[in-house]
Amino acid sequence: MAKLESIDAPGILGITDQQLNLLKTIYKLNTKNKAATPREIEAAYAKDYGGGIQKSNLFRQMKILQDKGFLTREGEANYKINFDGLKKTLDQRKQEYTQTLQHYEQLTNETEEYFRKTTSSEKPQVEYLDYNELFARLTKSIKKSHKYYITAKFPGMVYTYSPYSSAGRGDYIQTLIQKCFEKRELEVTYLTPLDLDYPFTHSMNLYKDKQKALRECELILNQLESLVEIHQNLHIIYLSNPYGLDVVIPESNDLDESYIFIRDEKMNVTGGIYIRSSETAKRSKETFLNLCRTGQEISGEYSKKICKELKKKLTELVDAYAN
Repeated sequence: MAKLESIDAPGILGITDQQLNLLKTIYKLNTKNKAATPREIEAAYAKDYGGGIQKSNLFRQMKILQDKGFLTREGEANYKINFDGLKKTLDQRKQEYTQTLQHYEQLTNETEEYFRKTTSSEKPQVEYLDYNELFARLTKSIKKSHKYYITAKFPGMVYTYSPYSSAGRGDYIQTLIQKCFEKRELEVTYLTPLDLDYPFTHSMNLYKDKQKALRECELILNQLESLVEIHQNLHIIYLSNPYGLDVVIPESNDLDESYIFIRDEKMNVTGGIYIRSSETAKRSKETFLNLCRTGQEISGEYSKKICKELKKKLTELVDAYAN
């Protein structure tokens, strides 16, 4: 801790050295029980600080100190130090200093981001994509990404190839699998309600037979359980209702792309909106990760438990479909 007398009191209080010396002069007169009149202040100041002070300047400086709340005046001309006013100013300036210190820390931590934001004239690029264009563009984005965030009714990477291929997403899912599982160059995070209607409907569209669809979905659930245990770079986060955020965010060296799914009344994807904007992608990622924290990752014993529950729901779904 610094010695008290070495503290830069004028700088902290926002006054000049001369104004601080006037306060000290008045304080000494107060402690000696002398009336701090302009005449006494002028004489004591000249004695302690080696020079006089012009009367016009004295009154001007005293007025400034009164306006700041550092001095009070009793009667016609008896000045006293207002310690409450001094402490109030110190509290206010401390709050300002704390805020400035936070700005120092933030600017230190985000120097490059500061220059990017204050010089950017970025205008978002927005495109509507039909179904085929959407998955072709997503496939292209995957190839240059190292992280991939996606909301899904059910995680497509755990499907067998047939349902996804029949839905026109074969190249897309194969690119994901190759880069995530085989090359281990991509970390994929799904946010999903694990809605069994989705894989079951896909399987029914493919096989036109509820027992074959049942077996296909059982294979999918077995893959769900095994893949999350085998592959550390696949994260499936269960959240009962993640919608309101129906997005894909591919992250490469530049986080500047995001996609919004367009769905029909049955919640099937019919196309999408491509947005090229670093600010939008960053905000979308923050929202996505915040939602992930409210969900539960499918892994370990929880993986076994939820897959068992899903298999039971699947049987109920098939029975209901038969009726």
